[in-house]
Amino acid sequence: MALNSSFVSNKIPSAFTNLVKCFYDDAWTIEEFYKVVRVSTRWLSYYKEEDKLELAVKAFKQLVRNIKLKKTRIKNVFGYYWGICNKMLDEEYFEIVKEGLTGSGLCSREGYELLF
Repeated sequence: MALNSSFVSNKIPSAFTNLVKCFYDDAWTIEEFYKVVRVSTRWLSYYKEEDKLELAVKAFKQLVRNIKLKKTRIKNVFGYYWGICNKMLDEEYFEIVKEGLTGSGLCSREGYELLF
């Protein structure tokens, strides 16, 4: 017997729960979606709970958009969500690296402008 979204753990932000319950009204499913975000950011010590919530909401909205537009056939929704989260984290990382290289003058050297 599945529990509905009113039984979601207090560790899950209510803003995320309110968004996800519109599509998945199951406590276990909502907690699994947020667990994906926690696991993918576990080594990022600078990530605060607000950052994790922002990532979780943006990634979930992208997931719903991709499902509704039927871009691909999704076999495992959690694995697909994991990929979206990691892609967003990679993009953030490359932006940080690009800003660091631009600020240090390395990006302006010949050949380095092709990296970005």
